Amino acid sequence: MQDRSNKLFYWAIAALSCFLWACENTSSTSAEETYFSLERYFEKEIQRLDREQPQVEKTVMKNDQQEHRSMNGLDWKTELKVFLNSDINKPAWRDSYKVDSSGSGLRYQALEPDLKVRSIHISREPTGQVTGIEIRRSEDNYLFTSEETFRYYPDSLYSIERHQDVRVLGPDRFRITGSFH
Repeated sequence: MQDRSNKLFYWAIAALSCFLWACENTSSTSAEETYFSLERYFEKEIQRLDREQPQVEKTVMKNDQQEHRSMNGLDWKTELKVFLNSDINKPAWRDSYKVDSSGSGLRYQALEPDLKVRSIHISREPTGQVTGIEIRRSEDNYLFTSEETFRYYPDSLYSIERHQDVRVLGPDRFRITGSFH
């Protein structure tokens, strides 16, 4: 009798574990399916670019100063970090963006004024392959206002632009552009 109750106990634990695993996977999958996963997309791009190590013509501009370099062996996780950090696939933001999937892409527009990521536009070919991503972020508080635009075109170009106005220091403009060769 003891063996039978032990087997029943283990079966119950196994069934409960499977149920909890299924619930956990369902909730994370539905959160990922709510919006296009920038995090997943850019993690794959980082792996690909780390493998291929393309040459990049990189221009950095701060206000009126500009520097230009040809570079190999970039740390792509660092280069594309702002794109990764702009992912809106968070359960708390499930209904925070208006989604427009008409035409050849996806457009997400923030519905709440407090959200830093204001819009994301993903251009795609009919096959679903991404041809471009544009992200607009903004922040406005007592100390500063900031507007950022990030653009990424696979195997072509990426750019990061930031316009910031710090109340006591004044305006500041910053831009990084990388052209793939």
